[in-house]
Amino acid sequence: MNRILVPKEKKLEREVIITKNREGQIEFFTNNQFLKITKEIQEKLRKSGLSSRKIRRVIYSSASSEKIDKKGYVFIPKFLRKAP
Repeated sequence: MNRILVPKEKKLEREVIITKNREGQIEFFTNNQFLKITKEIQEKLRKSGLSSRKIRRVIYSSASSEKIDKKGYVFIPKFLRKAP
Protein backbone atom coordinates (compact mmCIF):
# COMPACT_ATOMS: atom_id res chain seq x y z
CA MET A 1 0.00 0.00 0.00
CA ASN A 2 1.76 3.14 -1.24
CA ARG A 3 -1.12 5.57 -0.93
CA ILE A 4 -3.91 6.05 1.56
CA LEU A 5 -7.09 8.13 1.63
CA VAL A 6 -6.73 11.15 3.90
CA PRO A 7 -9.45 11.85 6.50
CA LYS A 8 -11.97 14.43 5.28
CA GLU A 9 -11.16 17.16 7.79
CA LYS A 10 -7.45 17.13 6.83
CA LYS A 11 -8.07 17.68 3.09
CA LEU A 12 -8.71 21.40 3.53
CA GLU A 13 -5.02 22.28 3.70
CA ARG A 14 -3.94 20.10 0.73
CA GLU A 15 -0.84 19.05 2.66
CA VAL A 16 -0.52 16.87 5.75
CA ILE A 17 2.13 15.65 8.13
CA ILE A 18 2.24 11.85 8.32
CA THR A 19 3.74 10.05 11.30
CA LYS A 20 3.36 6.83 13.28
CA ASN A 21 2.14 6.59 16.85
CA ARG A 22 3.51 4.24 19.51
CA GLU A 23 1.28 1.40 18.33
CA GLY A 24 2.65 1.70 14.79
CA GLN A 25 -0.52 3.21 13.32
CA ILE A 26 -0.23 5.99 10.75
CA GLU A 27 -1.60 9.36 11.85
CA PHE A 28 -2.34 12.50 9.85
CA PHE A 29 -1.94 16.04 11.16
CA THR A 30 -2.33 19.45 9.60
CA ASN A 31 0.79 21.60 9.83
CA ASN A 32 -0.69 23.67 12.65
CA GLN A 33 -1.70 20.60 14.67
CA PHE A 34 1.75 19.04 14.27
CA LEU A 35 3.54 22.24 15.32
CA LYS A 36 1.31 22.55 18.39
CA ILE A 37 1.93 18.93 19.43
CA THR A 38 5.67 19.30 18.81
CA LYS A 39 5.82 22.41 20.98
CA GLU A 40 3.96 20.65 23.82
CA ILE A 41 6.29 17.65 23.65
CA GLN A 42 9.37 19.89 23.66
CA GLU A 43 8.14 21.73 26.75
CA LYS A 44 7.53 18.47 28.62
CA LEU A 45 10.83 16.86 27.62
CA ARG A 46 12.93 19.96 28.22
CA LYS A 47 12.50 19.33 31.95
CA SER A 48 14.25 15.97 31.51
CA GLY A 49 17.47 17.67 30.43
CA LEU A 50 17.38 16.93 26.70
CA SER A 51 18.29 19.80 24.41
CA SER A 52 15.49 21.09 22.19
CA ARG A 53 17.64 20.33 19.13
CA LYS A 54 17.80 16.63 20.01
CA ILE A 55 14.08 16.55 20.76
CA ARG A 56 13.24 18.13 17.38
CA ARG A 57 15.50 15.67 15.55
CA VAL A 58 13.66 12.72 17.10
CA ILE A 59 10.20 14.14 16.40
CA TYR A 60 10.86 15.24 12.82
CA SER A 61 12.82 12.12 11.83
CA SER A 62 9.66 10.04 12.15
CA ALA A 63 7.40 12.44 10.23
CA SER A 64 6.91 13.37 6.59
CA SER A 65 5.11 16.27 4.92
CA GLU A 66 3.14 15.12 1.87
CA LYS A 67 0.75 16.74 -0.60
CA ILE A 68 -2.78 15.42 -1.09
CA ASP A 69 -3.69 14.56 -4.70
CA LYS A 70 -6.95 15.48 -6.46
CA LYS A 71 -8.64 12.25 -5.37
CA GLY A 72 -7.83 12.82 -1.70
CA TYR A 73 -4.98 10.30 -1.50
CA VAL A 74 -1.54 10.87 -0.08
CA PHE A 75 1.71 8.97 -0.70
CA ILE A 76 3.03 7.07 2.33
CA PRO A 77 6.86 7.16 2.43
CA LYS A 78 8.66 3.83 2.60
CA PHE A 79 10.03 4.35 6.12
CA LEU A 80 6.48 4.79 7.44
CA ARG A 81 5.14 1.73 5.59
CA LYS A 82 7.48 -0.68 7.35
CA ALA A 83 6.07 -2.74 10.18
CA PRO A 84 6.98 -1.50 13.69
